[in-house]
Amino acid sequence: MEKAAIEATDERKLSGSSDLERMASPRGCINYADDVEQLPRRRTSKDERKRSADKAAKHEEAKKLKAKPGAIDFGGLDNHTANPDELFNRFDTDRTLRLRSAQVADLIKTVGRNMPTAPPSRWFRKTIRYLYGGFGSILFVAAILVFVAWKPLGEPDPAVANLALAIVLVIVWLAQAFFSFYQDFSSSRVMDSISGMLPDECIVLRDGTQQRIDGRDVVPGDMLRITLGNKLPADVRFVEVSSDARFDRSILTGETLPLLGSVDSADDNYLETACIGMAGTHCVIAKLTSAPKQGRTPLQKEIYYFIAIIVTLMLTFIVVVCAVWAGWLRQEHPDWIPVADLIVDCVSVAVAFISEGLPIAVTASLTITANIMRQNKVLCKSLNTVETLGAVNVICSDKTGTLTRNIMAVTEVLVGKEPIAAKQAADIHDEHMGLQKLADCAAVCNDAEFDASTANAAVADRKVNGDATDSAILRFAEAMKPVTEFRASFKSLIKVAFNSKNKFAINVAQKTSEVKPWLIIKGAPDILLPRCGSYITKDGHVERLEESDRQALEMQKDFWSSQDPEVVRTLRGAGIRVFMVTGDFKLTAAAIAAECGIITQSPQHTHGIANLTFDDDYLKSAGVVYDPKVSTDDIPATQSIVLSGGDLEGLDDNQWDKLCKYDEIVFARTTPEHKLRIVKELQKRDLTIGMTGDGVNDAPSLKAADVGIAMGGGSDVALEAADMVLLDSFAAIVEAVRYGRVVYDNLKKTICYLLPAGSFSQFWPVITNKLEADVLLRPPRNARKDRLVDWKLILHAYGVIGVIESVSSFAMAYWYAQRHSLYFSDLWFLPMAFGAGILLNSFSFFAILNVPPVSTPQFAHPFFLSFIYLVIAHFSQK
Repeated sequence: MEKAAIEATDERKLSGSSDLERMASPRGCINYADDVEQLPRRRTSKDERKRSADKAAKHEEAKKLKAKPGAIDFGGLDNHTANPDELFNRFDTDRTLRLRSAQVADLIKTVGRNMPTAPPSRWFRKTIRYLYGGFGSILFVAAILVFVAWKPLGEPDPAVANLALAIVLVIVWLAQAFFSFYQDFSSSRVMDSISGMLPDECIVLRDGTQQRIDGRDVVPGDMLRITLGNKLPADVRFVEVSSDARFDRSILTGETLPLLGSVDSADDNYLETACIGMAGTHCVIAKLTSAPKQGRTPLQKEIYYFIAIIVTLMLTFIVVVCAVWAGWLRQEHPDWIPVADLIVDCVSVAVAFISEGLPIAVTASLTITANIMRQNKVLCKSLNTVETLGAVNVICSDKTGTLTRNIMAVTEVLVGKEPIAAKQAADIHDEHMGLQKLADCAAVCNDAEFDASTANAAVADRKVNGDATDSAILRFAEAMKPVTEFRASFKSLIKVAFNSKNKFAINVAQKTSEVKPWLIIKGAPDILLPRCGSYITKDGHVERLEESDRQALEMQKDFWSSQDPEVVRTLRGAGIRVFMVTGDFKLTAAAIAAECGIITQSPQHTHGIANLTFDDDYLKSAGVVYDPKVSTDDIPATQSIVLSGGDLEGLDDNQWDKLCKYDEIVFARTTPEHKLRIVKELQKRDLTIGMTGDGVNDAPSLKAADVGIAMGGGSDVALEAADMVLLDSFAAIVEAVRYGRVVYDNLKKTICYLLPAGSFSQFWPVITNKLEADVLLRPPRNARKDRLVDWKLILHAYGVIGVIESVSSFAMAYWYAQRHSLYFSDLWFLPMAFGAGILLNSFSFFAILNVPPVSTPQFAHPFFLSFIYLVIAHFSQK
């Protein structure tokens, strides 16, 4: 269902026009640039020459405006009003061969690659965030206060120790800012390399053949073939469009209704005309995915919650210190702690609570995990996505291209009442009129085309540009006749593109040697068969279609991955339910789900919509109030249910509550709106949703899910909407879940260690700790209830680890002092400080081993006794 269009204003010229456009149906385009006077033109009439002169004057004015960065004069653009023939001549684009390779090479040298202007770096804002974000502002204020305590409050005899402390605080403040910058820089490089691995290609027609190229290599004058879900690499002018092409221009014009695509200009205003497809507008499906997710990510919420707790505790203890000083020490011991020392003490309390290493620990942990996942063919577009995946407890998976490989082949056809294997059809089609008619229809009503780069390969090995179904049908037809030559004898009159709602495609084509046009329709059997009244026999005769008959029904197999059953079992063992959400026929979806292990019940024991219905009037008359949270409905833990998209439209909240109790669910015949509703209904019931998919229809639900997961070979729209990309196969999701949980565990351990220790240097063993043995055997955490830092962790950090470190350090320090004839009574109210650095450092390492949750007991660690022996050996020598 491809056509052509002339690609319009080069993205290099209009890089400020906003985001992306997706077409609502396939067609093509021709690319144009502003410097059109450089390109050869045909001879024109006197009127045409006058009009061209006027337009040339407008272009000169436009050039003057463009002397100002970012200035664009849309009034100087005329490619939307020129007729297609004029555009072909303007860009020296051949109607048949399109652009030639030599032309493309010259244009790339002249105008450069099709790349937009890089966005501003905003380094000033980032620098402010590095310096004053998180605990940075507290460290900065603390350093200023200590400087004030040194001078002027410390006059006439300022303490050098206060100056040293202030300098140390400044160094720590700058160091944490530097590490935040370095980690941000490193993670951005990782994200850039990940973005570079995602496909961003388009199909162009050059030298008379279709070629798949990088979107950055598109040049003015290129002919593009645009299909559903493709990203427009630049503004385009349409020269042929589908009858059902629709465009949402609300982002530019304010129109709420989608506009029909058109070949002819309907408005002199460049932004209003329907014959231009701009890289800054959106189609209906893409618009659903354009809005950013609202609110903070779960990890950001947890970090802010943690900071709020620590700041509250810090301020509370500072108030207590000031109250004790003002109410007791100042009265009873007026010369012991002056104001300057009080400020230093308050700063010490504040610094003791601050986890300076937290920003580094969080970013480093996420970056390390993202790199590990990348090695496992899992690309995270955002670092925060890594942690969110660990909380997922439901995965809604698309079928085609996700659970299955989206590699289809025709295995059997039914012509009349005769089933024929696909391999046999190629041998007998010369004597079989019905097969010949089927091959003719398969060739003409088909949007797939063979790639010219594999023209000499066998049919099964040739690369095909098109969706999986059309590709399978194209190979089937090619085995019986040369499709390209046969198509050349037809001229398409009317086309209706296949879409997820109608589930059929129509092509009305005129054969050059015949008077009557052909009307060919293909689509889902449950949609078309009720409308069929006759069928073709082996001899080519038309017979009446009875209820038990079928007309040329092709049997296609979509190959599913052999790893899928094991993947589903592993995810179930990790407490994650796997649901299938697909647009396929109900029986097809149920069969694939059974093969993949998503459904374990036999068909006769699988529930349907009838199991969700109950009589509200009867319940009310019986005095029963239905509460899904306390309902005793007998739904076994392994019970399966299969529903269609139509079934979902009539469900109320109580039925959704009942549905969410099932462990095995298949949603069939779903539209993008159905998929979006499924995600939102599950989220309303406190479930954390991971959505996988690869098609345009999956994009809205990918965007709405807590974690959208796209397949690497998916459509551009799906890849942009997703938070994570699986480059290899669906099996990679197991590793993604594993490391999503690991990063949460390691962050919890890091924070538990940093709270009492507060060291920059020693959290690395924690954030890179070995995987927990039961990481995929325990249920996922509840992202809405389980906290990264809760009161249990606070008590463990301060009440257990902190007390152990403090009491042990003081005890050993006093014991060490007593051995040198400095007794405890002599130290009471002594304005001096003693420390045993190696002791506290050793107990800090002990704290690393003591942080929860660790599957292995602390005393079973091989390094534990080594640290104990180190401490004993040190003090035994004194």
